[in-house]
Amino acid sequence: MGIQFVTGISQGFHESLNAGHFGRGNSFIDPTISWKNKYKSDCRTPRYPGSTTWAVAGTDAYHLTNLITDMGNLATLTVGITSHDDRSFKTIAKKLILSAIVNRAAFYLSYNQIFK
Repeated sequence: MGIQFVTGISQGFHESLNAGHFGRGNSFIDPTISWKNKYKSDCRTPRYPGSTTWAVAGTDAYHLTNLITDMGNLATLTVGITSHDDRSFKTIAKKLILSAIVNRAAFYLSYNQIFK
């Protein structure tokens, strides 16, 4: 549940950035300018190895929040499937449904309350 709470907050922050609710003018947060962090001053040459591919999450908040969301969802599935002796479909489904509820509540809190 904790992982999905963090994931929901990350998703809310991500969507707030895209909607322009938060971070205007900040070179790491504002998506209208943060994309430039991937490149050298010519806006074509990668700033460092991986800045446009595997290490893009270090360049701006948009990509970092995507990474947090993806890794959080993967971790939740992994923990939900492997953590207990009772690996029945019913138990796994309950965990995933509860995790989804926590995720959506955290998203609502993040998007509609914190970063609006």
